Amino acid sequence: MRHGHDTAAADLTGTYPASPGWSQPTTSREAARRFAGRSKLLRQRVLATLEEVPSGMSAHEIARRLALPPSAVQPRVSELRREGKIKPSGWRTKNDSGVSAHAWVLWPEGTPYVDAPSIAPDEEPR
Repeated sequence: MRHGHDTAAADLTGTYPASPGWSQPTTSREAARRFAGRSKLLRQRVLATLEEVPSGMSAHEIARRLALPPSAVQPRVSELRREGKIKPSGWRTKNDSGVSAHAWVLWPEGTPYVDAPSIAPDEEPR
């Protein structure tokens, strides 16, 4: 998947993960353009939620706490991980569909994505 931006668009001046990515030059670029301002706010809300729960939460748990659909939160979690602001906690939890999911914690000092350790071996979901 290509993560691009349209330099002609005033609301997509950055690149992924700072701005929403897109893979198709039509509908996904249009969606990224419409979502650009909101994604930054949602990343801030995800970080604030993880500050409130330092033991960590899955993307689904964060979404539930923020009263948002997981589809709005999961991409923000991916962006924050790539930015080095959060990391996998090393434990897993079950999401609403019963699938095991990683719990995420803040990484206040940050780290470049390429230097981030791989996800810890799976543990029993809590």
